[in-house]
Amino acid sequence: MGIPAPDPVALLQPPYKPCTLILMGLHDYIRFILSLGFVLALMVATAFALRRFGLARLGIAGGGKRLVVLETRLIDHRYKIVIVKCDEREHLLLLGPAGQSVIESNLPPVKSNGAPA
Repeated sequence: MGIPAPDPVALLQPPYKPCTLILMGLHDYIRFILSLGFVLALMVATAFALRRFGLARLGIAGGGKRLVVLETRLIDHRYKIVIVKCDEREHLLLLGPAGQSVIESNLPPVKSNGAPA
């Protein structure tokens, strides 16, 4: 007349062998650990590349902050020139492995076409 009810004993028995479950679980754990290691390695490589090429400048422009990095240029793999604005004054800095030095203080403001004002 209708659909027969399933056997409750058959529902409780697993359709797999316990030995297969253990080996499959070990394979899944190994694959998980390798995948996690690969993703972490990608994150470290991306962070290194962003820092290496000077692109990791998060939080540069802020509302109401006194110190702002306006521009950064790489000279070579060891030296970098940075324009920093502090209290409405701009400073040109040279940063390198030996330390930092101020090249010029109180830079004149620049118009939008690139000429000093």
